[in-house]
Amino acid sequence: MLTDNACRPALRGGSKEMIVHKIITADAIRSMTPFDFEDYHAGGLDMRWKLTCSVMQDLRTPYGWNISSEYSDELGGIFPVQVRFTPPHGRFDIALNSPGNLNPVWLLSLINGGQLPFIHPVAVYDPVMINHITGRAARLDEEFGSLSDIVRTLMGESIAGNVPLMYLPGLRMRSCFPFRVHR
Repeated sequence: MLTDNACRPALRGGSKEMIVHKIITADAIRSMTPFDFEDYHAGGLDMRWKLTCSVMQDLRTPYGWNISSEYSDELGGIFPVQVRFTPPHGRFDIALNSPGNLNPVWLLSLINGGQLPFIHPVAVYDPVMINHITGRAARLDEEFGSLSDIVRTLMGESIAGNVPLMYLPGLRMRSCFPFRVHR
């Protein structure tokens, strides 16, 4: 698992040559299908790194939080892109998972000890909305400090805004993805 610093240009070799990778734009990411994401997933570490860094460049990390991502199978290896936001206390993570074989849409989920109190399906890659939800969760964490209060507040805001947010108490991470995309 690498931190966001891994997505910055790297200094390589004795000549300290800067290696800059072409980044995929947010518009290009929005136009990708689950099959496109799986092609990057199957393309190996470099392809996955490029795609994940492209997603991470659009995301804001709440103050004091850590952001990490998966490049091989550190977090299970089942999503082409997985980015996790973790508050300083580490009691939960907010994970952003790309479309792929398991799900046709982006999933923003709160993970607490392997359980998923909620999953927010995101039909189209929308960094502004993702940043809003992670920022809101960070503010709620500072205000309440209680995971149940954070989930309850996000659920209430979701219902008021007609945004689908699924409350899944006790759902284990391995069994939480009912979506299946067949080629």
